[in-house]
Amino acid sequence: MFICWELWRSRCNHKYETIKPSVYRSKRNITNILFFTLQSNFGRIKVENSWENINQIFDVSINHKNAIRVNWIRPPTMFAKLNTDGSCVNGRCGGGGILRNSLGQVIMAFTINLGEGTSNWAEAMSMLHGMQLCIQRGVNMIIGETDSILLAKAITKSWSIPWRMYIPVKKIQKIVEEHGFTINHCLREANQPADKLASISLSTDVNQVFNSYANLPSLVKGLVNLDRMNLPTFRSKRTKDANLIFEPP
Repeated sequence: MFICWELWRSRCNHKYETIKPSVYRSKRNITNILFFTLQSNFGRIKVENSWENINQIFDVSINHKNAIRVNWIRPPTMFAKLNTDGSCVNGRCGGGGILRNSLGQVIMAFTINLGEGTSNWAEAMSMLHGMQLCIQRGVNMIIGETDSILLAKAITKSWSIPWRMYIPVKKIQKIVEEHGFTINHCLREANQPADKLASISLSTDVNQVFNSYANLPSLVKGLVNLDRMNLPTFRSKRTKDANLIFEPP
C-alpha cells in the first residue's frame, strides 16, 4: 500500500506539478514511511532506517514449525503400561484404554460409554475404569499414562483437583496408594491406540473388553503395531523467531 501510494504521488507530481520523478527519492520516502510505521507500532523490533534492513524484516517468518519425534515407550520388564483416554462430543462422553506388556503385546483393551459429562471427567473415569480392570485381573505392576496433563497432575497431587473430576480422581489416588501404581503424562501422539478406542466408545452404547490383540478393531491393531515396532509419529510445534520480538500496539 505504501509503495503504491508513493508511486502514485510521484506520478501526480510529475503530471501536475512538473516535478521530475526520482527513483532514489521514491525509495527514500517509502523507506521512511515503513521505518516510522514499524517504530510506532512495533517499537521493540530492532530495525535500521534502510531499505535493505527493512526488506529483511519483512522476509522473516514470525512463526516457525518444529517437528518433535514422539514414541510410545515400552514399560520395563515385569511391568505393564496402561494407556487411557477420554472423549466428549456434544456432551456425550466415552473412554478407552489399552494394557500392554514390556514387549508391546496387548494384555487387554476396553471401551466404556460414560453418558453425559465433560472431557476432563471422561479422562478421569477412563483411567479409573482401566485401573479397576487391571486389579480384577491381578495385574499390579502398572504404569498408567494419560495425555491429559491436568489429570496426571491432579492424581500426583501437584495440582488441585477440579470439582467435576474430584470423585474419580480421589478413587484413583486410593488405588495408586494401595497398589503402588505410577501415573505419568504423555503426549497425545504417544497415546493413539487409547485415543482411537475412546472415539469408538462414542459409536456404541455397550461397554467392551478386548482380551487379546486378535479381538481389537482393525484401526487399533494398526496403531498397536506401529507402537510395537517403535515407529515414531511427529508433533508439529510453532515457535517464534528468536530474533524478532513482537509487541502488539
